[in-house]
Amino acid sequence: MITEPLLDTKTLQIYEALWKEKGADYIMERLIEEMAGLTSAIIGTRHNHVTFSYAVFEGMANVEIYMDILRARLCTLPQSDGTGCLYNDALKIKARLFQEEIIPILKNGYPIINNCPYRKQERDMGCPCEDNVEIQPCEKLKRLPGDVM
Repeated sequence: MITEPLLDTKTLQIYEALWKEKGADYIMERLIEEMAGLTSAIIGTRHNHVTFSYAVFEGMANVEIYMDILRARLCTLPQSDGTGCLYNDALKIKARLFQEEIIPILKNGYPIINNCPYRKQERDMGCPCEDNVEIQPCEKLKRLPGDVM
C-alpha cells in the first residue's frame, strides 16, 4: 500500500514561497478552480455509471495540493485562543462537523465502516467511541527549527 508522505520541509518552503510570490487571492482562486474541476470530473464519471476515474484522481490531487498550501499557511498563523496555529481551529470545526453530519448518517442505517467493538450498540445507544475523537495538532505541517515560513 502506498501511503502519503508527510509534508517535508522543502515542500513547505515551496508552498510558502508560492504564497508570498502569488498571494492569497491567487491561491484561493486556484483552489476554487481546482474544486470546480474535481466537481466536473465527478459528474462526468458518474454519467459513465462508474464511481472512480483517473480524471477524478487528478482532480483530487490538484485540490489536495492547494488545500495543503492553505493548511501550511494556516499553520503559520496563531490560533484564536493563542494556544497553537490557526489550523487547529479548522481541525476543531472538522471534528464537530464529523460528529454532527457523518455520525448521524451512520446511525440512520448506513453500514458502520470503522472497527468499533460496540457496533451492535451504535444504532440504539450511540457508540462510546464517539467521545474519544481527538483533535490532532498540525503535526503533518510542523516546521523544523530554522525553517523559513
